[in-house]
Amino acid sequence: MHRHDWEHHLVVESGRGVLEGVEGKLALAPGDAVLVGAGEDHRFVQRGKEPLRFLVVTPL
Repeated sequence: MHRHDWEHHLVVESGRGVLEGVEGKLALAPGDAVLVGAGEDHRFVQRGKEPLRFLVVTPL
């Protein structure tokens, strides 16, 4: 797992996966949008054959 000092938003473009954090796991699929808060331990795990691709937006 890793963490950042800033929050970031992500939108899943393709593939399937799981966002894992201290509060549990969240399944990810195309079109899903997620907010990861500043300082939250997290990681992304690909599920399936198609690569998990997502767009990340962070503050400047």
